[in-house]
Amino acid sequence: MCGIVGIVGNVENRLDIAKKMLKRLSHRGPDGDGVKEYEDVVLGMNRLAIIDNTPHPMPFEYENFSIVYNGEIFNHNEICNNRSFQTNSDIERVLFGYIEKKEKLFKNLNVEKNIRFSFYHQNLFLFRTRDKSTGQFAENTNRKCKFNL
Repeated sequence: MCGIVGIVGNVENRLDIAKKMLKRLSHRGPDGDGVKEYEDVVLGMNRLAIIDNTPHPMPFEYENFSIVYNGEIFNHNEICNNRSFQTNSDIERVLFGYIEKKEKLFKNLNVEKNIRFSFYHQNLFLFRTRDKSTGQFAENTNRKCKFNL
């Protein structure tokens, strides 16, 4: 199970803090890690490769969209069938699905019991399921916060 962390807002030493938070979760992702600082958020991820062992950067990015992600999407091959992908990973397909469909994407995902996403595109968007049918959403409202999903 991957580990994801983030810090929102103008927090002193936030990049270093996020790296320390991620290090504490290193047991959750031996297949790669990464932390990136954006204008108003830091995102980090420890990766546990299940579907695709292809190395890719974390957070995973496309243009000005970024994602860190924990979980497995069983029907990831059904997301955005009209485009080509760099990897076979579900994280890439989920990012493109979010770019195209926003929150509507989550209604059609076949996911494991607990899944967590953090997308960043000008605002931070968090999504977490507690079971297969419900999700929690949160958006950055210019407040400071740290998260570990």
